[in-house]
Amino acid sequence: MPTELFRRLDLDRLYLPACEAFLQLADNCRSRGVDYFAISGYRSLTEQAALYFQGRLQPGKIVTYARPGLSWHNYGLAVDFCRDKDVERRGLQPSWEKDDYAVLGEEAAKIPGLEWAGNWAKHFRELPHVQFRVRGATLQDSMRIYEDGNQSLPAVWAQYDELRSAQ
Repeated sequence: MPTELFRRLDLDRLYLPACEAFLQLADNCRSRGVDYFAISGYRSLTEQAALYFQGRLQPGKIVTYARPGLSWHNYGLAVDFCRDKDVERRGLQPSWEKDDYAVLGEEAAKIPGLEWAGNWAKHFRELPHVQFRVRGATLQDSMRIYEDGNQSLPAVWAQYDELRSAQ
C-alpha cells in the first residue's frame, strides 16, 4: 500500500473502513501509473471554519461550501487528493487541472462506499475530494453525536459501525 502518499495526514483520525478504502484507492491509481497525494483528511471544526470563511470574511478565494460540522472531513470520512504537476521539482506542486483527476474518479467509482466529488453538480464539483459514505449516516446526525459525545470521533464512528453492520 502506498502509505507514503498519506504522510501529510494523521491516519488515526480517519474512520478505519474509510482509511482502508482510501489506501486501496491510492494503490489502484498507482497501479495505473498515477500517484495521488492525500493533502487533507480529518479537519477539526475550527479548521473547517477557517476554510469556510476564507473568501467570505477572510482574504482568499472560496475553497469550501461546507460550514463547520457539515463536512465529512470533520468526521474522518473524506480525503482530498492532488497530483504533483512537477515531480522533478522539490516538494509537492499541486495540479488542479481537471484531466489530472480522471483516474481518481474512475477508481473511486470501483470501491464500495467511495464517492468522488468530481461527479457532483457543476457548482459543487470538487475534483480532489473523495468521501466514504455510510448508508443511513447523515451529517446532521454525525454532528449531534459528535457534540453529545464531547467531540469524540469514536462516538461517531460507533454509529457508522452500527449502520454498516445492519446492512
